[in-house]
Parts: sequence; structure tokens; C-alpha cells
Amino acid sequence: MMMTMLRTLISSAGLCLPMLAAAQGNLENPVAGSTESGIGVVSGWHCTAKEITVFVDGASLGKSGVGSARNGTAGICGHANTGFSLLYNYNLPEPGAHGIAVYADGQLLERRTFNTVRSGGVPFLEGKSATATIQNFPVNGKATALRWSQAKQSFVVVGNTDTTTLDGTYALYRVTLQTSRYALMDTAANSGFSATGTMAVTGSSYTQQISILLNGVSMPVTIEGRLNDRGHYLYDQINGNQLVVVERGAALITSILYQDPTLGWVNEIDYWTKTN
Repeated sequence: MMMTMLRTLISSAGLCLPMLAAAQGNLENPVAGSTESGIGVVSGWHCTAKEITVFVDGASLGKSGVGSARNGTAGICGHANTGFSLLYNYNLPEPGAHGIAVYADGQLLERRTFNTVRSGGVPFLEGKSATATIQNFPVNGKATALRWSQAKQSFVVVGNTDTTTLDGTYALYRVTLQTSRYALMDTAANSGFSATGTMAVTGSSYTQQISILLNGVSMPVTIEGRLNDRGHYLYDQINGNQLVVVERGAALITSILYQDPTLGWVNEIDYWTKTN
């Protein structure tokens, strides 16, 4: 009887040892088989490691920081200072499949494969800007605004807005000028031409405050009016400006016709993104 119990205890201990070893740590990012781009991290946790080293396609990326707080691991490790992370530009390798191996104090923690694409088409895209809006995310009636981040080499979330109403505040991100004296000008394409501005829509009234900078000369413009909703666009009853709704409640395009002493007759097209 005693020998049977002893064999059972030894057998049980033998089964527990691999589980305990496996529970010592975990590589969380990149996820196996995932597609990565931009500047991100290689990250995870380990209960006891003092040194984490990372290799991609056999080449060392160096040592990661260790010991950051990971409260969710306290029940496994007995403490929460288990996190590790290493900054990595996933745009550097050629697009396609790659292998990663992570070692904890010289012992293999995990080996897996992942895929990469270049978010800007090159290892590091410079001098570009763009915004985008994703409709009905994270839920219907909401829109998520994205902006390109050069530092992160990816688009980042900059706001969530209610798309069931036009009421709110909008930020100007692009201006196109069609003038009678000069060629077509666009802030997205012309150097020396930039613009900033805000627009507030409340009920049937709106206010635009725009500052256009052309070759070092600032041209501030303030426009106020009352809106009449005509379905696909809004009409300004006071100023006669048509506000075309491109993505209702999340993005607007406004068209303004006026005469300027320098530019002559101007058809100004303003592109707005809703911020709240």
C-alpha cells in the first residue's frame, strides 16, 4: 500500500513539473501567425527571468527590459513585476514570413512565426500625413477617427464620435482653393500652403473659424450661418454655402464662394473631421 502511494506521488509530481515550467513565462506579442507592421513591441512576461533576449530570423535584437508590472501574473508567479518588452520596427524586414525566438536567462522561452507588411511601403516613411474615419466602429452609430503617426509608423486612434447627429465640433484637415487668378491649390499637395480651423455645429447654426497660410501670408476667415437640412447636404440660408455631407456626422465637406483682393474669385473647399 505504501509503495503504491509513493509511486502515485512520484507520478503526480512528474506530471506537474512540465506544467510549472510552462507557467514560468509567455511570449504574447507578436501573436503566432499574426501580421505585424509599424513600430511595435516584442512583449510578454516571465516569473523569474533577469534577462530576456530576442532573435528574429536568427539575428539578435538585443535584450529587452524586464520587471514591468503585470498584475494578472501575480497569481502564477507570486508577484506582479514580470513583464518584458522590446521596441521593434516591424517595417524593417522584407514583407513576408519571419521566425522569432525568445530566451529567458539563456533558456528558450518560445519560438514561433509571424508575418510582416510595411505600413508605409518602406522601412520608415517620413513627411506624410493622412486621416481616415471608420464608420460604425466600435458600435453602430459611432465612428472612429484615425491619424497617421510618423513616430509609430502606423495609424492611431484619435477620437470616437457620434454619427447619429451633425451636432459637434469639427477639425479642418485639408483645404482646396479654386481661384480665378492662380492655379488650383491644395494643402495636401502644395508647399507654402497650409490651413487650420474649427467648426461647431449646434442645432441649426454653425460657426467656422479658419486661418489659411499662403506663402507666409495669413488669411483668417470667420463664417457664421444657419443650416437647413436637405438630406444629402446642408444649405446655409444666410451665406448661401452648401455643406456636403460625405460621411454623415463623422466628416463634412463645405464649399464657400467668395471674392478675395489677392486671389480674385475663390471657390474654397474645406474638409473636416468630427472630433466630438
